[in-house]
Amino acid sequence: MLTLQELVDTTLVDCNNTALEGQPYEIYSFRNEDPGGNDVLPADYGIAAFTVDVTPPEQLVITSDLAPVGSTFTISWNTPTDSNSIAQYKLYEGDTADASAATDTGITGDQNAKSISVSAAALGLLPGETTYLFVSAIDIAAMRIGDGNEGEPSEATFVTGAETIGFCDDPTVDCSGCSVSPMILANGQPGSGPWLLGLLFTIVCGWRLRR
Repeated sequence: MLTLQELVDTTLVDCNNTALEGQPYEIYSFRNEDPGGNDVLPADYGIAAFTVDVTPPEQLVITSDLAPVGSTFTISWNTPTDSNSIAQYKLYEGDTADASAATDTGITGDQNAKSISVSAAALGLLPGETTYLFVSAIDIAAMRIGDGNEGEPSEATFVTGAETIGFCDDPTVDCSGCSVSPMILANGQPGSGPWLLGLLFTIVCGWRLRR
């Protein structure tokens, strides 16, 4: 049996030792009082069971576009096989495709996340500017979320900032007929009812005049 001090003292125990990995352990806590000759009642101590886990999650496989252009970017990934042990996903940003030089953006996804979205503005990207994004998975082997074992960062997603324009904002598109006053439906969405009624009225009048 190992004492807690032996378990946390790396000069005595190497946590990367496979003899410790995955093995169940228990921490016993007692009241800081001398029971004298009396037995310690179960209510006066506690047992916390735990296992040693030093294996990081697997690298995420990115399924989204690896070179998106726009004002918002969404990075998605396949569900990892060890997803049940993952507590959090982290988004990193770097100037190159070298993940080791990337910095934490502070943007995270919870354990059920399948993607992370971020705007070009949040990344400080102006139109035409670029950066690299990476995502990593962190497991539950910690008291606080985010402090567990962290997996290798994903492959890089090379993003480019760009303004998002509407159809009629495109200078190459002729939108001279776009200015139609729409009808507002009950759900607040615009409709083309008046325009269609006007078109139908014009067609009927033209047909009657030809008669």
